[in-house]
Amino acid sequence: MQVTLHAKRTDESADNFLNLHVKGIPNDWTEKELTKMFEEFGDIVSVKVKDNKSEQGFVMFKNHESAVKAIEALNAKKTVNGKVIFVGKS
Repeated sequence: MQVTLHAKRTDESADNFLNLHVKGIPNDWTEKELTKMFEEFGDIVSVKVKDNKSEQGFVMFKNHESAVKAIEALNAKKTVNGKVIFVGKS
């Protein structure tokens, strides 16, 4: 999956976000595992795992509704390897 640059938001687009920041993922995860976690919520444009020590990643959805669904379903609710993950607007 190709990673695209994220554009800066303007005031009118701040409530129509597509990009999510994910914290608490396992150190050994790749874009493949992160994609599997989020693909049920809608079409994904890009996925990026920051680096092995940060436990962070980014997911960009094709539409806003998918991003909202992912936050509602996963933020502080989904556990991976016994750790709670946090998902929010990026």
